[in-house]
Amino acid sequence: MKVLFLNPPMGNWVTWGKHVTINSHLAQVAAYVRENTPLEVVALDARVDEMDADKVLEAIAKESPDVVYQGNVVVTAGGAATVARINAMFQKIKARFPGILTVAGGLMYSAIPVEALQKVPSIDFLIVGETEETLAELLKALLDGSQDLGIIRGLAWREDGEIRLNAPRPLIQDLDTLPMPAYDLFPMRRYRGFSTLEHFSDALTSRGCMGGCGFCYEWWLYDPRKPEDFLSYRSRSGKKVAEELELLSKEYGIRTVNFLDDDFNASREKIVELSEELIGRNVKVDWFFMGRAGNFVRDMDLVPLMKQAGCYFVLMGIEGSQDEERFRMLKGTSFEQIRQAVEAFRAHDIGTVGTFMVGFWEDDEEAIRKRVETMDLVDPDVAALQVLTPVPGSPVYKKAMAKGLIEVTDWELWDIQHAIMPTKYLTRERLRELAAWAQAEFFKKPERIERLMNAKHPCIKASCATYMENAARFAQDQAYV
Repeated sequence: MKVLFLNPPMGNWVTWGKHVTINSHLAQVAAYVRENTPLEVVALDARVDEMDADKVLEAIAKESPDVVYQGNVVVTAGGAATVARINAMFQKIKARFPGILTVAGGLMYSAIPVEALQKVPSIDFLIVGETEETLAELLKALLDGSQDLGIIRGLAWREDGEIRLNAPRPLIQDLDTLPMPAYDLFPMRRYRGFSTLEHFSDALTSRGCMGGCGFCYEWWLYDPRKPEDFLSYRSRSGKKVAEELELLSKEYGIRTVNFLDDDFNASREKIVELSEELIGRNVKVDWFFMGRAGNFVRDMDLVPLMKQAGCYFVLMGIEGSQDEERFRMLKGTSFEQIRQAVEAFRAHDIGTVGTFMVGFWEDDEEAIRKRVETMDLVDPDVAALQVLTPVPGSPVYKKAMAKGLIEVTDWELWDIQHAIMPTKYLTRERLRELAAWAQAEFFKKPERIERLMNAKHPCIKASCATYMENAARFAQDQAYV
């Protein structure tokens, strides 16, 4: 039996430019299946080859797999818009190859498994929650036919025309036990970030988050019957992460890595161990990560060590204007923490990205303008605007559904940059106009642009230039292409 891990034809958030990198989820799950089953494992990344659906189908015909798996666990390819593309590919695969078994996992599927199977008949099996163990058990059961599918935890499937949802699966507690992602299956030397950065890769080293922000996309990665799973933060050790960067550098020539963990610096011990290991191993990789401002302030003394180890850019969520506003978002960080963190990193020539959001129920024009003022005061190198998307499973989603606020049901537009619901005071159209204004407003200061263009690190220049170049896309309603 052969299993194909497919990254289908896919667009990008235009603010990232031509950002085509590894699907970390596929690489990790493929490695686990290869290590824990006797099956043949192959992969196809249609994005890097800019393949359309017809070419993908031709490649599938040539490869002749028995099972095709698709899924992702991060939103950098465009939020739920990725799910729309995956669903479209499943439909084409089933129409051309009805005998191939199709399996989906990751974004959105976990949060609404029954609805997803109802909406997309071309999906045969759906993984709820973490994929590795459930998929391996399913594949072995399909191989020998001896196991009752009804006892495979974390599986949603059809039997006699009825959708069945099995018992939840416990989380993988020790991520160090997972194999190294199967980078050898993917065209690592052909990926690039922010249009111009070659020898570039994404990586994912942890799961869950201690923050639990009410709007976070990670809610749709977990079984809704166990919401506490999202708050169960687990991470690879700093040593294991260093080993992964060493592999990427020495085997595949990677020079820059984006860590896509939402809470990469939750553990001080991990940051210290990672930095010391990279320095000790003489691994020359520049790295970016996302973290919480409170943890940045806690670890201010580590900034010189991180810089020495290759850290060049960090991202933190600012989101609201006042501390009270952030707390209503379940965002437990303060303005003072954010300000201190930006200053500390700037003092060591480490770039900063600050995210901010619009589209909450109580938002009016004044609230949005105050958020822009706050971003101006904090003064990160890049301000990255997101329009609130109430992802399934999140507290925001539950409230939006209860109020009947969601006006756009096309997942293609659930990309965290289109407005899919109004606020108490703003129509979707007015919200979009204000979002376009807010994103462009930040980059109007000449001194800010001069600082970015004179940044010492070339990766900072490239990523900032991409953000500025594409900020106007908000006004054109072309957030995802």
